[in-house]
Amino acid sequence: MTLDFRQLTEKVLADMSEERFYYQGEFYRLAPKGRIDADMALFSGTGEGVIFTAPARHDYTDIILGYLKQGGPFGEADLDSFGKEKFIENELAGGHFLQPGDTVTYRASGLGEIVVGVTD
Repeated sequence: MTLDFRQLTEKVLADMSEERFYYQGEFYRLAPKGRIDADMALFSGTGEGVIFTAPARHDYTDIILGYLKQGGPFGEADLDSFGKEKFIENELAGGHFLQPGDTVTYRASGLGEIVVGVTD
């Protein structure tokens, strides 16, 4: 599915039923008030900070074995939740997200430039 930026924003804002944006070990809502406030900047793309690919074979193996090790259907987490957390854990371990020392530069016509350094 390919969405333009407006469609992507509308889709995300319409789906605020769950906290699904992962940052520093916790999930958050993109826009807690269900709207884009004046102090927000929206970014889109497929850079290193975005999971763009489906889980690989080794991810599925890690997910299934880890799920069974924690008790399978008798454990604390359901397979879907466990799988999502394990996949994100694997992506973090692989360095597929912004890392301390990285720099993000945002340029907007007529607005200027914002440069943000990524720290721990």
